[in-house]
Amino acid sequence: MTADMRLHSTFLILAALFGSLATCIGGQDLRTRLEHSLKDVRSISNVEVRVIDILWQGKSAGLEAAGVNKADFSRTFEYSYVRSGQKYRAACKLISATETNVARFFESTFDGASYVCYDADRRYMTKSSTYPHGERGECQNSPLVAPFMFLSRQSDDCRSCLLRFADIAAPDFTNGLILPKGKDSRGLLHISVPGLPLGKQPTLWSIGIDETGDAFTPKTISWVAPGLGFEVIYRLLNYTNLGTYRFPTTIEWTARAYPLTASPSLLSTGMTRVISARIPERVAGSTFHLDEESAERIWDSNQRRFTK
Repeated sequence: MTADMRLHSTFLILAALFGSLATCIGGQDLRTRLEHSLKDVRSISNVEVRVIDILWQGKSAGLEAAGVNKADFSRTFEYSYVRSGQKYRAACKLISATETNVARFFESTFDGASYVCYDADRRYMTKSSTYPHGERGECQNSPLVAPFMFLSRQSDDCRSCLLRFADIAAPDFTNGLILPKGKDSRGLLHISVPGLPLGKQPTLWSIGIDETGDAFTPKTISWVAPGLGFEVIYRLLNYTNLGTYRFPTTIEWTARAYPLTASPSLLSTGMTRVISARIPERVAGSTFHLDEESAERIWDSNQRRFTK
């Protein structure tokens, strides 16, 4: 073998080794990528985000854009969320709806000691030292938590449990979690994770994510709940970042009847889109206090009595 041939052979070996190393670095273990993203979440002390959340429901749901009939029901909410440390303020405001009996405004806060919820339609306020499951101030499909939606705590024991930014920022959030090895298919890794029971039957989450990368950024997530007869497919699009944390700015989803048939029955479709997102340098303490004067009735769940 000539010197040139030996040099060429050595170059090919080194190129293969570096290529293998790059693949190994780029395609880190999914659990490592997940913990990397959660570490990025915990590095954010202040956050402010606004999103638009749209729902189309009915036999013709999802066909509006194609001009094939209007949906039987549709509504649009605007959500706002401000957080500083453990404190937060969340609000849900109705933008439009095809019916008139839709809640128009709901707001909630946590000032570090007490949770306060205000229903503007009824001018009704509640106070509690524990988080009130079922409060409507936070967006159910919040893009801030979307990559981790498969870790939802919604179950038969708590149908209204919501996965919140505060949950994924908790240091023990993924304790005991074991992710299976992904199956490679056309550049995507696919994994399935069992979920909590709904309708007295287990649920199943399936995730599709790029095989390379150092962050946990799923492209698709599907959720099957046989006990309630539905499947939801989420598409997580247009990732951006706050600090080093990457999250989708658009979520498109479709709910179908389950088990699937040759012509699956469409139940509803929706989209959540980020309007703005930023990391403010500071957030005024007054942000996390609601004006009690706007409420006609105030219920203190700790004292189990009305204080107004």
